[in-house]
Amino acid sequence: MSAPTLYSRYGQRPAQSNIPASNATVFLQPVPTGQTLYDMAQIILERTKQCFTEAGLSLPPRHVIYMSPIPADCEQLAVLFTGWTPDHTWDNTAHCNSFRWLAGFTVAVTRCSPAIPDRKGNAPSVLQMNAAAKMASDDAEAFICVVRSLDEIASDLSINTSPPQGGFQTTELNVSFPSFGALE
Repeated sequence: MSAPTLYSRYGQRPAQSNIPASNATVFLQPVPTGQTLYDMAQIILERTKQCFTEAGLSLPPRHVIYMSPIPADCEQLAVLFTGWTPDHTWDNTAHCNSFRWLAGFTVAVTRCSPAIPDRKGNAPSVLQMNAAAKMASDDAEAFICVVRSLDEIASDLSINTSPPQGGFQTTELNVSFPSFGALE
């Protein structure tokens, strides 16, 4: 009788097994193309650019993929990844793995803010503040298009607008989704 073979899905090791480790052979399948954090970030970057184009919004010329966090010190579109988090709630059926992996991402658009104090330190005008709010609102609406392009997301989704700091303002999409299926 040969030793039982355990297969894991998408490169994940089985969390628990009734088979003693000494009797088990674990074959880890390679992560499919487009399923590493960096590959997933590239897909999100392209979808973000497409959504902003469809909304008629220009993006800053600098587009980066990086680890989270990143300073808001220049105009840029940044797709940031925070890593992998286990999700224990995916369904009530029995699995070799007791959880699946969720990839965490932040997509941030940082722009020069029209709502900055003047050289004398006077507060921005009402028109400048309204222009900053309109810019953040437009970016937030374009992020909804990005969310709609995902097949499956975790419950921790948020789109946040931040007040200007240092002459820049950032609107962020924070989303987690499983390593398979969401970007199909």
